[in-house]
Amino acid sequence: MMRSPVLNIKSFQFNRLTSLYVALLGMFFLLSSNCTFTSDTSPTPAPRTPTSQALTTTTPDIATPTPTLPPDSIQFITVATGKYHACGLQEDGTAVCWGRNDKKQLQTPEGVKFQQITAGLDFSCGITDLGTIKCWGSESHNDPQIPDGTFTAIDAGRSHICALDEKGIAICWRGETQPPNNISFTEIGAGHGHICGLTRNGDLQCWGSNHAGQSEPRNGPFNALAVGLHNTCVLREDNSTFCQGENYAGQSAPPNTTFKKIATGWEHGCGITQSGDLQCWGAGQASNNNTRLSAPDGTFTQLSIGWRYNCGIRTSQYVECWTQPNPDPSVNSSLHLTEALSGQTFVQPVELFSMPDGSLAVVERTGSITAYTPREDARTILDLTDRTECCRGEIGMLSAALDPEFDEYPFIYIYYHVKNIAEEGVLARLARFTVTDGYADIQSQLVILDVPQPSQWHNGGAIRFGPDGMLYLGFGDSGEGNKVQDLATLRGKIIRINIRNASKEKPYYIPEDNPMIRIPNARHEIWAYGMRNPWRMNFDSQGRLFLGDVGGSDQEEISIANAGANLGSPIFEGKMCMAPENTCANLKDKAVAPLATLERDKACAIIGGVHYQNDAYLFGDLCSGQVWKLEQDAESAWQMTKLAKVNRPILSFANDANSNIYILTDNGPILRLESNE
Repeated sequence: MMRSPVLNIKSFQFNRLTSLYVALLGMFFLLSSNCTFTSDTSPTPAPRTPTSQALTTTTPDIATPTPTLPPDSIQFITVATGKYHACGLQEDGTAVCWGRNDKKQLQTPEGVKFQQITAGLDFSCGITDLGTIKCWGSESHNDPQIPDGTFTAIDAGRSHICALDEKGIAICWRGETQPPNNISFTEIGAGHGHICGLTRNGDLQCWGSNHAGQSEPRNGPFNALAVGLHNTCVLREDNSTFCQGENYAGQSAPPNTTFKKIATGWEHGCGITQSGDLQCWGAGQASNNNTRLSAPDGTFTQLSIGWRYNCGIRTSQYVECWTQPNPDPSVNSSLHLTEALSGQTFVQPVELFSMPDGSLAVVERTGSITAYTPREDARTILDLTDRTECCRGEIGMLSAALDPEFDEYPFIYIYYHVKNIAEEGVLARLARFTVTDGYADIQSQLVILDVPQPSQWHNGGAIRFGPDGMLYLGFGDSGEGNKVQDLATLRGKIIRINIRNASKEKPYYIPEDNPMIRIPNARHEIWAYGMRNPWRMNFDSQGRLFLGDVGGSDQEEISIANAGANLGSPIFEGKMCMAPENTCANLKDKAVAPLATLERDKACAIIGGVHYQNDAYLFGDLCSGQVWKLEQDAESAWQMTKLAKVNRPILSFANDANSNIYILTDNGPILRLESNE
């Protein structure tokens, strides 16, 4: 998602689950580490064959697909990287794209010549030779919102796009970040939630998200700008680099080197030195910010950063792409990750569970459930893609679970958003389907519960059956934090209902021991409340319900939701008071404190997980791919340790019938966590 001529990542994050997916989340550019690099002594493209100099990742990082390779026979003057696609601009203005084409992001406008190009999540845009803007790819970006007029610069974030008109005024569309009025810019760059520009006198002005200080104004003069996921870098007059924003991986700690051009991304940055070679930095831990990353030999004229990969234009005008590993020596070396289901890749898998025949069922957000076995072809258990509203924000098919007494009650329960039902907002539905011979009968749908939601964000959405046989379902605040403490709504709540003997007339029963059943004006389905967005949850062997609640701007949290528990949102975010002190003081003794919290420099969107090994709780982070273990020590205090790291966005965790642990990743394989011992 880079602009010309200096390019930088705009990644998928599910709007912090404000944005699951990421994309969220949501999401992402994760590529293997077996590219090799050659010099520019020949005018022909550099060969791409493995050598002993190939980049490697550290255990237990799973090997990921190789970066998208550009056409070997085409010379380019600039390159722009998107999520799983990239585009290059030839000298005559012809744009050529390569990589994934699921949203037609490779289908450039026929016969159009461009001055500049940029790439976003699953789309690209460019300024034509006439100065107008053309976009292609995801239909949501090639729409009437594209402004008329002529423009001089353009850059795309994950979903939003900004351009500079002939007077240098910024015009942005398809996003909530509105530029300042009457400021003339010479350069512009878009990150995940923030946008920056260099003014006519070289000062830095930004707008949008500033949770990590990435949007702080700075007096220049500055010569160049690079905007990453949650950081911003500029070149000073002496060509030294200054960065601000997230720095937990060293992405905002450039070396003391003078650069001609710079680019920054999610966890790393790179620059072209005065002699034309490359230096990269970051992608380490906060305690190891001086880690320097490998880069190919040779000289380059232009640079673009993807998720953990990079593409550059060599002086020969051929494109070279290479991966950027994310070393982390602190992960548990006794574990490793392997690709499950024969390396089958999935678009946005959100749930996995065992079927009675031993197959593994995978739920994808687009609205389908498919079963996989080692010896048979995959079979579609249920296809609701034509009934599921997807994939704006975080909506879609978000969860599914079999009846705990499946042999006697062969039902599958689905939580999904219904297409074209709600006049405003979206409609979330919990429904039951009958399963016969391994297939769900689409005509057997019994609607258990419909919940109107005002927005496509913060929908929670994990169906879990407790050891008591009751169905539990989590709801997020749907963007209305003021409803979370209101017991008259289901926003920001976990419900507990009895679905046994459900019928059209009586789709569920409220258990007599539910904690809110005798509270006037309360929804009696409520089990616990005070959550912003409980994305995933899981019962341990003691019947405790663990969940990950996605934070807003400061902290992510892991909590236990017991009967009647108030987890404190939006008054508290994690352990932080987000309201006037007297309001927090009044709730402090009543709210349940989280077991563990993570600051925003450690995690962007918590992914609640599963239990293993004596009730240790496994969970992860959407953006960093870090997996943690949370367990009690001998004094019953909760301790959190790093367990593994995945080189792609984590969407969910799962167990099969044999208690194997799976990590579901965005646009990639499902991974199985295994022991080396």
